[in-house]
Amino acid sequence: MNYFIFKDIDSRSIEGLIVQELPPISKPAKKADKIEIDGRDGDIIEEKGYQAYDKTISIGLTKKYNINQIISWLNGTGKLTMSNEPNKYYNANIIEQIDFERLVRFKTAKIKFHCQPFKHKANEEYLLIKDRKDKTFSGENIGLNDSADMRLQELKICGNSRQEEITENLINNDWDQGGINDITGIEQTDTTKIRSDFIEVHSNNLYSIKRDVFNLYMAYRFYDKDKKYLGDQLTEAMLSSDKEDNRMNTNESSMTFTILNKNVRYMRIIDASNNLNTKYTLTTEARKPSYPSKIESCGDNVNLFDKDNAIILNAYVENTNNKIINSNTERIIICECKANTTYTISKNVKTNLNRFRIDCANKRPVLEDTVTKLFYNNEVNNATITTTEDAKYLILQMHSEASAETVTREEVLNSIKIEVGSTPTPYSKFEQGNISFEMCNKNRFDKNNTRTGFYYTIAGQIGTSLNWNISNIKTKPNQKYSISGNTVNNTTAGFVELDNDLKIIKVIGAYKNTSNFTTSENCAYIGISVPSYIDGRGDDLDSFQIEEGETTDYEEHKSQTYTIPTQKSFRKIDTYKDTFIRKNGKRYERHFGERYIFDGTEEFAMMSDSNETISRFTTRKHDMKNSSVLMCSHFKVIKQSELTAEETISIRDISKDNIISIIILNSRLSNVSVEGFKAWLASKYNSGTPVYIDYVLAEPEDIECTEEQIEILDKIDNEAKTYKNITHIYSTDEVSTILEGTYFTTTNEKIENEGNIQSRPILRLEKIISESVELTINNIRFKYNFNNDEYVEIDCEEKTVKYEGLNRNRNISIGYDFPKLNIGDNNIIMHDGDCIIKILRKDRWL
Repeated sequence: MNYFIFKDIDSRSIEGLIVQELPPISKPAKKADKIEIDGRDGDIIEEKGYQAYDKTISIGLTKKYNINQIISWLNGTGKLTMSNEPNKYYNANIIEQIDFERLVRFKTAKIKFHCQPFKHKANEEYLLIKDRKDKTFSGENIGLNDSADMRLQELKICGNSRQEEITENLINNDWDQGGINDITGIEQTDTTKIRSDFIEVHSNNLYSIKRDVFNLYMAYRFYDKDKKYLGDQLTEAMLSSDKEDNRMNTNESSMTFTILNKNVRYMRIIDASNNLNTKYTLTTEARKPSYPSKIESCGDNVNLFDKDNAIILNAYVENTNNKIINSNTERIIICECKANTTYTISKNVKTNLNRFRIDCANKRPVLEDTVTKLFYNNEVNNATITTTEDAKYLILQMHSEASAETVTREEVLNSIKIEVGSTPTPYSKFEQGNISFEMCNKNRFDKNNTRTGFYYTIAGQIGTSLNWNISNIKTKPNQKYSISGNTVNNTTAGFVELDNDLKIIKVIGAYKNTSNFTTSENCAYIGISVPSYIDGRGDDLDSFQIEEGETTDYEEHKSQTYTIPTQKSFRKIDTYKDTFIRKNGKRYERHFGERYIFDGTEEFAMMSDSNETISRFTTRKHDMKNSSVLMCSHFKVIKQSELTAEETISIRDISKDNIISIIILNSRLSNVSVEGFKAWLASKYNSGTPVYIDYVLAEPEDIECTEEQIEILDKIDNEAKTYKNITHIYSTDEVSTILEGTYFTTTNEKIENEGNIQSRPILRLEKIISESVELTINNIRFKYNFNNDEYVEIDCEEKTVKYEGLNRNRNISIGYDFPKLNIGDNNIIMHDGDCIIKILRKDRWL
């Protein structure tokens, strides 16, 4: 049954109206001028669009019909839809007269509709073209495989803490070649080697020892609390053993024993074998006193160098005899230090007359004093040293004031950083640390960020050479990586895996033009040697690429690095993470955690459930968060203070007094009492290895950010961006900051125009978070600022921009033309920001 709809009224709803005939489907004629030129064949057609045309519908009226109603309906302008094209409509007018001719029992008429040339889709609604494309991320080493080339929506920089539990094996098998020399004065032959450092042990604990190579006997030496030797071979007075002669003999691989003598506090291993590859395992149910271990946090890299109170002498250290010599141009800097401590010292300026030497002394040095040389290499700007056992002062020679020097003393002093540990970190002011992170694309290799003067050998060592640089690249464990590029297969340049402390744990080999490998479980960095010169061997660092997964086409390394000063360490305790916040229009460091160091002056009570082996002592800490969690440098943390065979620490909320409970082996104490426990705490404090806890504050502490911090945090908010398809976000600090945020995924949507001619849609952009968005549709690029509006509708045909019917043309940045939709697929690309995109396509047909 034929029908048509005009002005939203269906002919089937008109009583007595019958549609006798519909017009054929036809293509409108083009408007064109024909230009004929004498002497030229044919003519020139100048097209001027399509013509409007008429469509005639034949109707009949029978029985009960209302002629006045029909005449009123078939008049004026409206949308016309016919049953032979039910999903399309014409913009039509009825402008000519209608003659109703009377037949026998009904009337007929021909209705002439003047139609515009294009048909449109009927009942069209907004289509959701692009929903929100933001995703969240959180972690220390983040890989985004679907990122867009645009700014981050938000980024939260959080603290982190790392504590490595000591493994079950109490023996460190990393001894020097030849074993460890016995410093106790005991006579020994060349074939009897002490193969371990002092191992702390305790009476009444069962120990088990194993070795993997056994061709000669192995025995022990035992020492008291002062590391004084107690006896050579094992005796019944020392311990009980499952071996009759109390030692492992030839071809024996293991034994168990219990220490009986309460004076025994340390042991060392003796192996008569010259086989230095022998590995030992010593286990026990009792924990070492250093269990779990020290706690490291973000921002611990505090600069210990106080430039305003530095002692500067007009002198230098003579290189041959290490004597301090007076000088008119050379300068040395003197500062206090701790004995037997590892420091990393760096300066962040390159001087013309470069100087870099480090010495130490056991008293404040003066002219003509002889000092102990720790480091000397004028070609580098940082060094890691360990002070001597009696060191009290560091002597730094980093600058010359000769006439050829252009860098001033003040510039050098403002660049020096002294920090504990073996990893150089970015400069921070005195008593401040910093946290840093980097964002890069798929190519992890940065040819401009290397350490000069060193290389990794294929033997798994670090060599020195001015012809090489080292590049350490943050990686993930158990991850496949690929190397590609025109690099030399050099037999001396190694390619290694490193742990978190940048120690070599595995040699991968000499790198080649293309290599694939999978990192091991404890791999934190890939270390690679990079030539610092071109010598005709074909090295091409501009083509070098390291990436996750399989090898892909080369992409130049792109990255952003941000370093943020910290006024206090940024800790993570359980789920509580220190971070930066905004409050009342200002920025703050928000610290949930705090550290308390025990020095033996605290008020403790000894609990009645103590016994002959273990004692429990308690104290109060009122500023703790109720039911708080802890981290401790020396004791295993448990949830409640129940007596246990292990040495533990816990906290309980008793009337909000926050009782800290510490359980310790009696064998550690000089006397089993509160005074003995406090004396033990004091001894740890005085020896530089204090017992401390990191705990959650009852109320977080907010420290107002400095101008320098605000500047960097604002820069991160305004500039930090991800890269197309792949983005890596990670920290190269010794303890990696935790990064949390929201990013945009790759957006390359398509809009399909189902018509057979170009159309001009209506775009509806709905705000998510971004205040502005920038996008391209079919090479028309524009930017829109939402301001406080929730959405905007952009009519590309009328060239109007409206919100709630109000004009918003001032908010759009666009050229003269507005987007059009071509036949078929049309690309939409987001350049910045994010929003929901809906479109009335307004598809058209001829």
